[in-house]
Amino acid sequence: MKLVRGSALIGLALAAGSACGTFAQNPGAGVTSTPRALYTDEQGDRGAVVFGAACAGCHSEGELSGRLFQIGWQGKSVGALFTLIRTTMPFDRPALLQEHEYADVTAYILRLNGRPARGDELQSSQPLEQVELFPASGLAGSATSDP
Repeated sequence: MKLVRGSALIGLALAAGSACGTFAQNPGAGVTSTPRALYTDEQGDRGAVVFGAACAGCHSEGELSGRLFQIGWQGKSVGALFTLIRTTMPFDRPALLQEHEYADVTAYILRLNGRPARGDELQSSQPLEQVELFPASGLAGSATSDP
């Protein structure tokens, strides 16, 4: 069951760019380089708890991290990831969680992918559509990787 949903998630992740407005016409439009940190350690910890309670029944940490996930989200924004999670998850009850819980899960996914924490929490009110999730030069396992 996880394999089928995992494959569906990868397909959804690869299609997310064309479904998220600005990427349909120009994949890099309005998206800037990813800052080194976007969330706090505490937020990443809370995201791990929410993930365990609301997401782990269908998703593994491995399918939301690593090179394949990063390639699927390369050049797309943190806002696109946040919006996709907020509007489609949990799969059986989309929009079930609170806004801050979706931000926490997004922070946890950033942590899973090697993005370090900083002093401010990731919030939906931030201009997340302007922050690139995985720039081409910073993918895990690439020669120019900068986690």
